Amino acid sequence: MSHRLGILAACLLPLLAGADERILEYRSDIQVLENGQLTVRETIRVRSEGRNIQRGIYRDFPTDYSDRYGNHVRVDFVPLSVQRNGQPEAWHKQNQSNGVRLYAGSAERMLPPGIHEYELVFMSNRQLGFFSSHDELYFNAVGNGWAFPIDHVQVTVTLPFAVPAAQLSLDVYTGAYGQNQGNAFAEVVSENTVRFESSRTLQPGEGLTIAVAWPKGLIAEPEPGQRISWFLQDNAAAIALLLGFLAALAWYLWAWNRVGRDPAKGVIIPRFQAPAGLSPAACRYVKDMAFGPKAFTAAIISLAVKGQLLIEEGGKDFTLKRIPRAPITALTKGELAALSVLLPGQTSTIRMDNVNHERFQKARQKLKSALKSEYLGRMFHLNSIYLAPPILMSVAAAVIAAFYPGGPPVWIAYLLLSLALHGLFAFLMRAPTPAGRIVMDEIEGFKKYLDTAEQDRLDRMRSPALTPEVFETFLPYAYALGVENNWCKRFAREIPEEVRQQTGYHPGWYSGRFHGMNAIGHLGDSFGSSFSSAISAASTPPGSSSGSGGGGSSGGGGGGGGGGGW
Repeated sequence: MSHRLGILAACLLPLLAGADERILEYRSDIQVLENGQLTVRETIRVRSEGRNIQRGIYRDFPTDYSDRYGNHVRVDFVPLSVQRNGQPEAWHKQNQSNGVRLYAGSAERMLPPGIHEYELVFMSNRQLGFFSSHDELYFNAVGNGWAFPIDHVQVTVTLPFAVPAAQLSLDVYTGAYGQNQGNAFAEVVSENTVRFESSRTLQPGEGLTIAVAWPKGLIAEPEPGQRISWFLQDNAAAIALLLGFLAALAWYLWAWNRVGRDPAKGVIIPRFQAPAGLSPAACRYVKDMAFGPKAFTAAIISLAVKGQLLIEEGGKDFTLKRIPRAPITALTKGELAALSVLLPGQTSTIRMDNVNHERFQKARQKLKSALKSEYLGRMFHLNSIYLAPPILMSVAAAVIAAFYPGGPPVWIAYLLLSLALHGLFAFLMRAPTPAGRIVMDEIEGFKKYLDTAEQDRLDRMRSPALTPEVFETFLPYAYALGVENNWCKRFAREIPEEVRQQTGYHPGWYSGRFHGMNAIGHLGDSFGSSFSSAISAASTPPGSSSGSGGGGSSGGGGGGGGGGGW
């Protein structure tokens, strides 16, 4: 009995060995057209045993890619004809997640076992690469998705021009996706034809990718208009985002023209006094129509000049000390609020360090609230209500665009442009009232006086004599308006000689490593930036800041995909 089974197995073994379904020959003839499109004729000879190949074969062709910048790219795949054994074959196609699947055969007819030769002809575009030094076709002639072994592959590329063999660069890659094995060879057949051929059987999941490079300019690159059209077709999200951006821009232009235009400036003439009732911090706040670090710095220096506190400087460190029993009648509401937070007691001391950030932040907020309640709406309007509709437009455009394809560069560009747009118009929408425009002109005139250092210009202005009292009174305004350097230089030049030599001069509210006239130079030079930096650091919580040519691979080009039986 065992002897008979052995004889039966020996007889069936050759049949079983020959019963595997596989691709015996895979020929791909690629014709590059003058317009850059490809016409591809694939001849695929298969052996069917009725297992996986029952009705025919299918061919997957990827159409969705990402370019070198991450933008979405969709190429065309247009079947032109399908034949089997030299006769037209029924076919249909089905969209896949990243491409198209073409089925050769009919669901109503079974394919007889045996050897069948399929011929698929299709057209594709946007497969050529245009680089600074050369152009090329980098194409997955046999994709990595085939489910059968492929015994032999031959790829022929025909170019629409003649070029010497020395000016062509040929590369071929085989293996699984990402590998660059060289189990194939390439040769130039003629001045416009090259051929690639495998040297071993490709296993399921292995492919063959070819690269042909030629001198630049032999095929015209797509025009900019065509590239833009392709980009918008491939990245429909960009259209939705662009429309949202333009809608927001149109709203802003309308709103700015309606409420954001500033009243015309008056004639700016030098003023020898600050605008009536405005503290140094208020001058900066009204001038900028916003609260910033300079306003807070000016308020602290104003408190010092008014005899409320002493500023001690030691190296890069600053300490504020409350002066006991100093009258507070000259303080503004904002200055008093900031003082009561920073130095609440008559002998209070605070070091300007981020350990005390909560007190500094609270003092800033108190000052900001006082300035806002006094001047916002009277001197200027923020018109913030007009920001809401365009912001909603931007959000709505992003929600709609999320349902359409679009690469990271599209979204990054939209985010940056939208932030810039909203930030710009948040600034532009602020507008002075008519009364505020008059006060702003007065501030500019006062700044012009403080910033003038040339004696001849001062003489023409008929400016009053600059005494130590006038210098100190206006010094916080100079810090607020960013002209402390010229103001201190001017005082150092105009101070009477007898005061300079006999009694000397030193600001009583400042204690540090500079004394006398050296202190004046320091106040106008590095003190302002150092003191402002110290205030900023003291207001910040700890830890919140800090400081071709063989380069390809199998499956790395266009085209590709794979196939199987059905």
